[in-house]
Amino acid sequence: MDGLTAGRIVHIRNEKAEQPKCQPAIVVTVWNDGHGINAVVFRDGSNDNRHDGGNGELTRWATSIPETSELGPTFHDPRTCEFAS
Repeated sequence: MDGLTAGRIVHIRNEKAEQPKCQPAIVVTVWNDGHGINAVVFRDGSNDNRHDGGNGELTRWATSIPETSELGPTFHDPRTCEFAS
């Protein structure tokens, strides 16, 4: 993703989740020439916690999130990540 730096807002999506959806996140670390990140993800309170095993916290730490993967979460430009309905 072009212009990926610490502090940028991205969306994280996990296609393997019970109810896949995009969640906003702030990039903390960029690695792998901009193709991977560590980020703080912002949840929709108990709505998200119910589906991803959360413990009631409104944020979660996401590490080693690639730009593309078929195995789990990925990060995206907020303009291209679609929310589940």
